[in-house]
Amino acid sequence: MEKTFGTLVRHLRLQKGDSLRGFAREVGLSANFVSNMERGKTPPPGEDKIVRMADYLSQNHDEMLALAGKV
Repeated sequence: MEKTFGTLVRHLRLQKGDSLRGFAREVGLSANFVSNMERGKTPPPGEDKIVRMADYLSQNHDEMLALAGKV
């Protein structure tokens, strides 16, 4: 499977045991947006939301931003 921003977020979210709706609520996005992003149908959100995701998922900000193509 190709390692994209969305697939990484989905993997980390599931590893944490979080639901799509719960994760979306925690990072301030709609569940519909997160679902589409994880499936590669929507590009990653802005930098501030990516940093929130990285914090919530205990990941490095710079690595997540780079994978999302934001640096």
